[in-house]
Amino acid sequence: MHARDAHRSETKPHQCQQCLKSFSSNHQLVQHIRVHTGEKPYRCSYCDRRFKQLSHVQQHTRLHTGERPYRCHVPECGRAFIQLSNLQQHLRNHDAQLERAKNRPFQCAICGKGFATESSLRTHTAKRRAPTHACPVCGKHYVNEGSLRKHLAAHPETAHITSALRMWPCSICPAVFPHETGTTH
Repeated sequence: MHARDAHRSETKPHQCQQCLKSFSSNHQLVQHIRVHTGEKPYRCSYCDRRFKQLSHVQQHTRLHTGERPYRCHVPECGRAFIQLSNLQQHLRNHDAQLERAKNRPFQCAICGKGFATESSLRTHTAKRRAPTHACPVCGKHYVNEGSLRKHLAAHPETAHITSALRMWPCSICPAVFPHETGTTH
């Protein structure tokens, strides 16, 4: 971590009298002392839950308001997060996916899965059946309902669809129905 490595030699004149841990600012010391006292001076105005740090109550409040200020910049992703560390972890996942894609250049045209060799792709393709489950939002196809349902979770506007026990996509438009008999309009 940068703060620990680059600023290790900085003086830390503020010391906790209970555990002797030192801090570079009085503010940090005051926050630390709450570890020992259990004091939680910050309260959520929605649910009355209490917190030791202001930043923690601000982050928690976003659960109530739905605010997600940290947005992924990767095209076609658009996920957003309550806290910066969650976005950073998410971006590391994108980086790992890109790295895997480099090592797996042979892509399945149906599901998008990558393979290290063309032979592996042919084996995979031979086992696959044609995708019949289309996403009503982006049109991506899946070979089974479970995969489509998992994908739909990435689209917040489809929450009402994933609650249906079964989904039956219309073959003409993006509509999805909870019963097979309702697929004709």
